[in-house]
Order: sequence, then structure tokens, then C-alpha cells
Amino acid sequence: MKYYYNESSIIGDYIKSVIGLILTIAPILFLDLAQILQFIFMFIVILFIIFTIRTFIRHKSHYYFENNILYQDGIFYKKLSLDQLINLRIKYFSTAKNRENGWFQLKLTTKDVKLVVDSSLNGFDIIAKMAAAALRNKDLPLDDNTNINLQAILKNKP
Repeated sequence: MKYYYNESSIIGDYIKSVIGLILTIAPILFLDLAQILQFIFMFIVILFIIFTIRTFIRHKSHYYFENNILYQDGIFYKKLSLDQLINLRIKYFSTAKNRENGWFQLKLTTKDVKLVVDSSLNGFDIIAKMAAAALRNKDLPLDDNTNINLQAILKNKP
């Protein structure tokens, strides 16, 4: 089975990119800004360009398992063997003070490969569960935050 990033998340990021670029490029082109403001707006334009490129890469990426190996395919190709996994970190990023809204980020590390995905990827919970099981099979510990976040991810999953 192939896993892709959630289409509504990708579309939302593209919309944010376009709005951000318009709102930062327009003042540079149409207003007589002081030089320092031009530099500030140009810096923000560069950040939105990076965000747009990142969104495009995520849009074109898909992931799949084959023989205990997680593949990332698309613009960039990566191959991560769960048997060689040495570290797993799951972080939660909240968008509200009540921690009700937010997303998870999963970072998988082997000696040679680092792969990072976030929870808008369908199958994120499956990848997290398989990676955690691989580490536990090797008797490698999960840090406390990763354990807490893993339990939250798997809470409502079969």
C-alpha cells in the first residue's frame, strides 16, 4: 500500500504559499518602502518560496513498505530499513494553547538515512507503529516524549 500526504493539507499549504507570496511581493513592487523594509519583505518572500518548494516535494512524495524497508519515492528517493533503525522520535506541535489542535512529526534515523514525515500522511500511524516495534525488537528504548506521543497516535487506531 502506498501512503500519500492528505490532499486537503497539501492544498491548504499551497493556498497559504500563494497568499503569503502575494502579500509579501506586492508591497515590494507597488509601495515605496524604506530599504530595511524591502530587505525584511524579501526575507519573508524567501521563506514562502522555501515553504512552497517543501509543499511541492511533499505533494509529489509517496511512501510504501516492502520487506521491512520503508521507501520514499517521488522527487527524492530514500530507502530506510527498519532493521537498521537506531532512533525514532515523535514530536507534537500544537497550534493552540489547549494542545487540542496540532500535528505530529516522526523522525526515523539509521546510520545512513534520516526520514521525516508528519501526521498529515495517510498511514502515519502504521509507519510509527512499525518503527516503534522495530526499535523494541532491538531492545532500544524510546524517550518519554516519543512514548507519550506514540500512545496518543495509536489511541484510536486498531
